[in-house]
Amino acid sequence: MKKILKFIVTGCLTFILASCSKSFLEISPFASISEETLASKAGVDGLLIGAYSLLDGGGASGGGQGGSFLLATDDARFGTEGGVSAKDAFLYDATDADLNSRWKFDYAAIQRCNDVIKMIPKATDATDDQKLQFTAEARFLRGIYYLD
Repeated sequence: MKKILKFIVTGCLTFILASCSKSFLEISPFASISEETLASKAGVDGLLIGAYSLLDGGGASGGGQGGSFLLATDDARFGTEGGVSAKDAFLYDATDADLNSRWKFDYAAIQRCNDVIKMIPKATDATDDQKLQFTAEARFLRGIYYLD
């Protein structure tokens, strides 16, 4: 009986000591893209395409709904409906789900543009003209998203 107990204790200690390594902390998350992968002309171009893809209002967390749906126009009412809605009067509440969703969407889009700008200097295979083009496009898109 003592041999079995000694075998189990030895096995458990061996397992515990073998499993406690710091390399476990260095495993990259599944389905993530490293900066080394994106540090090329093709990587920056892919990030820029991702920033452009949000112009139609979809594809980011926050469920943005294309266009400036928060702003009401003078054509929103034809004169047959009575009363004025809160959006027609430009009265917004912090608990408005549409407003919160739009803010999340816009700032997710701005973050994509910032990611492009951050990765441009790391793209060693891009020429200076290409880097300038990427920077100009990303800043322009970021301005559109800030304006919205």
